[in-house]
Amino acid sequence: MRVAVIGAGSWGSAVARLLAGTGHSVMLWARNAQLVAHINATRQNPHYLPDIELGEGVAATDQMPVALQRAQAVVLATPSQAVRATCAAMASAYPPGVPLLLLSKGLENASGLLLLDVIAKVLATDQGSGSSEGKAATPRESELLATAQGDKMPISAPSGVFAHAASVGVRVREFEPSGVSAGQAETYGSLKEQTPVVAERPVPLAVLSGPNHAEEVAREMLSATVIASQATAVAGFFQSLLGTDFFRIYTSTDTVGVQLCGAAKNVIAIASGLASGLGLGDNTAAMLMTRGLAEIARLVVACGGKGQTCMGLAGMGDLIATCTSQHSRNRAFGLALAAGAHYQDYERQNKMVVEGALACQSITRLACAHQVDMPICETMRGVIWEGQPLQEIIPALMRRSAKPEFY
Repeated sequence: MRVAVIGAGSWGSAVARLLAGTGHSVMLWARNAQLVAHINATRQNPHYLPDIELGEGVAATDQMPVALQRAQAVVLATPSQAVRATCAAMASAYPPGVPLLLLSKGLENASGLLLLDVIAKVLATDQGSGSSEGKAATPRESELLATAQGDKMPISAPSGVFAHAASVGVRVREFEPSGVSAGQAETYGSLKEQTPVVAERPVPLAVLSGPNHAEEVAREMLSATVIASQATAVAGFFQSLLGTDFFRIYTSTDTVGVQLCGAAKNVIAIASGLASGLGLGDNTAAMLMTRGLAEIARLVVACGGKGQTCMGLAGMGDLIATCTSQHSRNRAFGLALAAGAHYQDYERQNKMVVEGALACQSITRLACAHQVDMPICETMRGVIWEGQPLQEIIPALMRRSAKPEFY
């Protein structure tokens, strides 16, 4: 099967390798023409997975129409804040009816929308006829295109299985929830209420999330994840497409819960790294993870997701990995915060996106709109964006009014 992987970061590259390793033809899209040339010449991504061979089944391009040409599945692996622009770039060449799997974790900061809703909104509005005008394919790209045409297609969907897989978009309107002062409203920015609507021209959508560090998946270390879609056939399609002996996949219909867990756990990971950097112990780490999970669960349920999702791979599983692993960008940023680093300087120096730094803004806005208490996420927003001194955060969290464990 021919699969377009959009985004050549560490996770996109790891998934491209996984797909190629199971016999699929992969066209990996990247913005950087030099990176594309290097991948095509060496089958390696020197920026993110320099020691990993991507495989002969992977070719790279910086031309979106070429990446999407005759694609039978699309995997989107860009940073969360680039999802809208990337979908807009895909829209005119997107193959009609082809299912899309989202790997990105976060909310769109400007709108507060879940990323599947952003995708549905852009592709349902602007999806073109699937033409592939643009730069001519390179010889390597042409070779893979020819291979895709002759594929036996080991994985295929039953005829019409995606025809009824309606994607959910979002209609947004501003509102002022009761009990929020003018000062709080200014702090949170424009508060949004989200009302699901069925997209006019839906693209079958799914989202993947779980404790999956790209470095380990690329080395075929045992991992598990969850793929969620409102259409079980779509989730099952991607489960079959990506599942291997070392990468076990479960399915879910809770797209809201899976997406919110993936976004919010990054904020808790920053807090975990910060606590470690301040010399706090294992008790503190356990407290932050468990109380962080309670915050996430309250938000998931308030937004219409399932609390059970938070106990699974997208919730507790990903939270444990992100809060404890040496591979975690968000935990590493928390350690740097404890040493006096600032977000903008850190991203520029390390050339990596810290998703949790932006997520703490959008997550706390969403929590405010639903009147959900999220003290750890609120504190991280204060430290990262509002200059709250580090010496104030422990008293602020520990001297809160006494409560039952579950509320």
